[in-house]
Amino acid sequence: LKINQRVINIRENLYSAMKYLRREGSEIILWVDALCINQGDTLERTQQVKQMGTVYKKARKVLAWLGNPADSSGEVMRYRASRGERELDLENSTEFSKYFDSFCSREYWTRVWVIQEVVLAKELVL
Repeated sequence: LKINQRVINIRENLYSAMKYLRREGSEIILWVDALCINQGDTLERTQQVKQMGTVYKKARKVLAWLGNPADSSGEVMRYRASRGERELDLENSTEFSKYFDSFCSREYWTRVWVIQEVVLAKELVL
């Protein structure tokens, strides 16, 4: 990744998210902790982590990258999108439940800060 004429190495997961979110001819402004916080400075990282709750609360929208579509877990998102604003009837939906375990097993859900993202965001986009 090149920022201000400087090459910065990023992890594959961030690269995938940025590639997915990018739209040709349009601008998107993102605050990415892995880029905006000096990961090599333990003191800065510790101070910034303490402020993450405030960051999630004040953000207009929080984009939570669950990773590239894998196995059948992407079907949960497609099913949810097909339902629109209607509530999901999880008890009577074998279509949904057969993919839900796979969705919940994604690495994203194992991270502690996910709780802040999900609970504090005004608008959360998965």
